[in-house]
Amino acid sequence: MSLIAISYPEIFSKDFDWIQSLREKYDNDGYNLLDAHFTFVFPINIIEQNEFFNFISPKIQNFPKIDIELKRFKLCNKPFEGKWFIFLVPEKGRIEITELHDILYSGILAPELSLEYPFDPHITIGCMGNKSQCVDIIEELNKADFCIRGQLSAIDAATYENDTIKTIEKVYLK
Repeated sequence: MSLIAISYPEIFSKDFDWIQSLREKYDNDGYNLLDAHFTFVFPINIIEQNEFFNFISPKIQNFPKIDIELKRFKLCNKPFEGKWFIFLVPEKGRIEITELHDILYSGILAPELSLEYPFDPHITIGCMGNKSQCVDIIEELNKADFCIRGQLSAIDAATYENDTIKTIEKVYLK
């Protein structure tokens, strides 16, 4: 079992439905696992569930809610297991999401921070084996004139096991 920290953005239902339709089309594995989200702590298994929650909870509770604006898609700068990823990235909220991510990867979680690739706040929209296909999709998606506004007001501390994610506790930002 792994532990993760994720946040589901609070956005208008029409925007959520549009994002989910793209995820269903381009990322069946992720789409079937959980709804559109930002990951703050990627799967780890170095500490127990209670220790994880007790470590991240006060850090989250002391961080202000994060206003976001999503306006563009981009290619993830690293393939993973031979697959490329399409990200929907925030323009507004990017700095704050990164800051909270870095705060959470301190102390007992510091050894788990990936130094190979910098953190890139995003909602995963697609995953496929062909980089040029991803680039073509991104170019097409970015032709749309859109701005999805919302907020991150809570982070779910959750377990990830057997392709199932279960929330342990929802922790609210201040």
